[in-house]
Amino acid sequence: SDLTDMLRADKTRLREYVSRFARELRSLHRIEVHSPVLKDVRRASLQRMPELVGVVGTQEEVDTLSKMYEIIPDRFTFLHGDCHPGNVMVKEGKYYFIDMANSGFGHPIMDLASMVITYRMPALGNDYEDTAKVNPQLKGFSRDEARLIWDIFIHAYLEIEDPTLIQKAEMQAVAYGCLRMLFLAIQMPGVIPKPRLMDLKNVALDYCRHLEPICF
Repeated sequence: SDLTDMLRADKTRLREYVSRFARELRSLHRIEVHSPVLKDVRRASLQRMPELVGVVGTQEEVDTLSKMYEIIPDRFTFLHGDCHPGNVMVKEGKYYFIDMANSGFGHPIMDLASMVITYRMPALGNDYEDTAKVNPQLKGFSRDEARLIWDIFIHAYLEIEDPTLIQKAEMQAVAYGCLRMLFLAIQMPGVIPKPRLMDLKNVALDYCRHLEPICF
């Protein structure tokens, strides 16, 4: 079974399972790759930014948002590309990452953006119940449980308890998650309502006003 099913089946072990998932992801991120086959996620994302002009923002806005990718340092960290518990199979106590069609290399913020999109950002919105009906990763979880999954994950992944650093890492992950979701306007036109796209864009633009290096 996948890890999401296990979380739903026994929520008393939620902290144990999510913490283990975070540690397994951190181990995955210790792998460095130097391969022409895998994509550089940062550069690939940056190259696609011009496609957003006229779809979700003006040229000036897209140029501003592009700076978020420009300041990410080059890394050769292996990235899953669609990182959440639903893409982890558990067999005999061992965790196996699956569905790696979007894998590549770059800064871990890219994988944390997947987690923040799955759990943290829905918990921020006013339409959590509607989102949970269509998002298979959220089915069976309350808003508070989704937020708890994210909180457990980010603490275990960063292996720190400094609330200031945790808060900054979360803010950065949310900003990059919002930016990533803007690409859905190109990949799946209409799947995100226009007002929601504007909200996502504005969160990312607000972050750009105080753009700073990623804190981990």
